[in-house]
Amino acid sequence: MPIRGLTAADFTVFEDGKPQPIVAFDAVDLPDIDQSSVAWLRDVAPDVVTNHRDAQRVVVILLDDCHLSFRETKLAKTISGAVVDSLGPADLAATIYTFDRNHGQEFTTDRGLLRAAIDRLAARTPTTDFRGGPNDASRSGEREANDRINYMLQSGGDASGMCNNMPGAVPPFVQALENAAQVLRPWPGARKTIVLVGTLGLSTKALEDPALLAEIKTMFADLHEANVNVYQFDPRGLRVDHVASESFGEFAENTGGRAITNTNTPQSLVPQMFRENSSYYLLGFRATNANPDGRFRRLTVKVARPDVEVRTRSGYFAPGLIRASKPSKG
Repeated sequence: MPIRGLTAADFTVFEDGKPQPIVAFDAVDLPDIDQSSVAWLRDVAPDVVTNHRDAQRVVVILLDDCHLSFRETKLAKTISGAVVDSLGPADLAATIYTFDRNHGQEFTTDRGLLRAAIDRLAARTPTTDFRGGPNDASRSGEREANDRINYMLQSGGDASGMCNNMPGAVPPFVQALENAAQVLRPWPGARKTIVLVGTLGLSTKALEDPALLAEIKTMFADLHEANVNVYQFDPRGLRVDHVASESFGEFAENTGGRAITNTNTPQSLVPQMFRENSSYYLLGFRATNANPDGRFRRLTVKVARPDVEVRTRSGYFAPGLIRASKPSKG
């Protein structure tokens, strides 16, 4: 359960083991979502559609249909449906697929549209790439986000076989996370969450490939800059052959989210996700290490209260040294 009433004095932020000065603090405590009304009343589509909404939470449901079996697809739909059921009236949500991008749904408060997008999930043999569109800095946050979602939903693939994990190819869910982070980056104020429903993690082979490692680093940097929490839900259910060292969960661990795996009822933990995204603290600190080395800075946050669990992102990439461009010859 969230611990409320803390102040900046209760927190200590460490960067690579060294305490950092806290210069900004805010406590966010959103009201509980009222689920007392009957289901059909909650699902009624809004009478007015607008591009300007006062969203309290922004949720992207990312379905990795590249790697779901028929059995896993059923549980994936159950998980995603539970997310839609838990949305508040002012919450915005979108659905993205890594393969069948035209099956997704742009940001909306209409639960019926979101459920329809989820119902289109099917186990398939994927053959296409996943790339997002250009970033137009002149657009407002919500308008740009919807435009980028539309681009991802409507643009065609290049038939490069990305879902088949070709040698040297970036895993499609990594590309999808990177694009979703770019969608959410300009969105001010609201709590931003990616619900990743899929089975894969980052393999040792991928982390040892310099090209893939650079792409993965970019993805995490984008997620950190967008201040996004990734919650991973495993639709494989309870497995007797589960390996404790499996890489599943690294996206959640590195962004302050949770990884739910090895259970036949992962949807039962969806309310916990919304509880964590309704009551939280924002801390701003001034880094004492000003070296622009581009390296990963590990963050640790401690609270002056007994028996508490702190969930925060594991760190961030420091800015790199900007090199002046060489003058052109001629």
